Amino acid sequence: VAIIYRTNAQSSILEQELLRRGIKYFLARGRSFFERFEVRLALDALKLIYNPADNDAFKNVISTPPRNIGQKSIEKLERAATDGESSMFESLSKSHILLLFPPKRRQALEQFFQLFDDLTRAF
Repeated sequence: VAIIYRTNAQSSILEQELLRRGIKYFLARGRSFFERFEVRLALDALKLIYNPADNDAFKNVISTPPRNIGQKSIEKLERAATDGESSMFESLSKSHILLLFPPKRRQALEQFFQLFDDLTRAF
């Protein structure tokens, strides 16, 4: 059986239904809806809201969109979190860890924390 559709926007509905029914499928061209960057990013954001201890989701979400938080800062935060035996997200609530960063980076990290802390509390 082949399912042909004209726009990628239609793929999500079809894929969801195929998955729901347990029907295996193959995409001949393009990417699966769930493999698209934007969709994976949105799912990671939801994972982080649901489970702030998910460091993988944290690392994916913190770097997109650009927030003046580079790879070196993420690595520094990850080391500090590991040393403090906490998640990367939880580490952002600790002032002694934030002081490891220059003022602009610290502000970006605080804004990120506040956004996701608010979202976590809302859900």
